[in-house]
Amino acid sequence: MNLNDQKVAAMAQRLIARIGSVAEALDTKLPLPRIPAPLRANVAWPADFQPSILASLAGEGRMAALSSMERKGAILQVSELDTSGKAVLSQFILGGIDELGSLLGASWAASGLIVTTTTGAVAECPGLPKAGVWPCSQVGTSLPSGGSTIKSAVAVRLPEGRLRAAINFEEEQGLLILDLDLKSHSWIPSGEVQLPLSQGSSHSHHLSFDPKGDELLVSSSHDGGALKWRVGESDATEPVIVATPQAAAFGRVWHAACGLGGGQVAHLASQAVGSKPELLLSSSA
Repeated sequence: MNLNDQKVAAMAQRLIARIGSVAEALDTKLPLPRIPAPLRANVAWPADFQPSILASLAGEGRMAALSSMERKGAILQVSELDTSGKAVLSQFILGGIDELGSLLGASWAASGLIVTTTTGAVAECPGLPKAGVWPCSQVGTSLPSGGSTIKSAVAVRLPEGRLRAAINFEEEQGLLILDLDLKSHSWIPSGEVQLPLSQGSSHSHHLSFDPKGDELLVSSSHDGGALKWRVGESDATEPVIVATPQAAAFGRVWHAACGLGGGQVAHLASQAVGSKPELLLSSSA
């Protein structure tokens, strides 16, 4: 463990007491609101496309679906999801990041796309794809691992220019929030919560930031349930359930989720491992 990783681990421990109320809220059974089950959207994926990550450009009605292993994606028009079935506007590949590993997460803002990878790298893809290629380059230092393997991670560029990331490590149920210090170029912990764990299950969680980086959505790969809470505040707010666990989800693989604004959440789920994912929409509004 290098010096920066040691600092991250030590600071995270000191933060637990300050935000313990959020950890306790996530670790208890929150009352489930009456949110309708997600409905299948009318999307025809390209034949060779197997998406596993979602990122929404809230406010502009667009969403990106990405393939983790192949580092390629498609842009969808949200308003077309329930009508024509022609929601896929364009396809693209992410250029310049082949050596950084497979994708773990993505966020999309007006400045461009930001992706995290299995090596801990954070890469920024400015603007929009051109001629089917979205050029990307690594930004900042790699996310600290503290000697563990990064299980899931997502990063976002805040309006003032800083980067913020959320990380979940293997063999740990804690979720660490980090901000990149512009002067030292080091990742500084700003929060940590203990994620809920279903009885007898060690399922993983998928992470998604809103474009401004002040709301984090955490969804379960086990049952599709999703929590959202505000991060980066001096007094962390309690989590809000935005998608309820699905009792009929046994055997279904839940790959990702992201907020679309207005209480809507988009989900990627497959009926079985290896089958083509479906895009599902739920709403808590």
